[in-house]
Amino acid sequence: MSEPLKQGDRVILARVTLNVIIPNGRATEQQISDWLRFHLSQSGMLRNTNPLIDQEPEVIASSITWDIERAGTLG
Repeated sequence: MSEPLKQGDRVILARVTLNVIIPNGRATEQQISDWLRFHLSQSGMLRNTNPLIDQEPEVIASSITWDIERAGTLG
């Protein structure tokens, strides 16, 4: 397991874009945002009332792209 980053560490920022299948057509945009934030950043909580609570995001593998934005130090 890697050590947490700290101020002054050298880092590279990459922008990753991907398409995710939303498995339930009943969710609101806010519920979808909460669900993605919960699963992709692994932070926060997801309400039990969210219709996506029991679902995992399914990434379309052929949709993943990335760009290296910049290199520098964590400030």
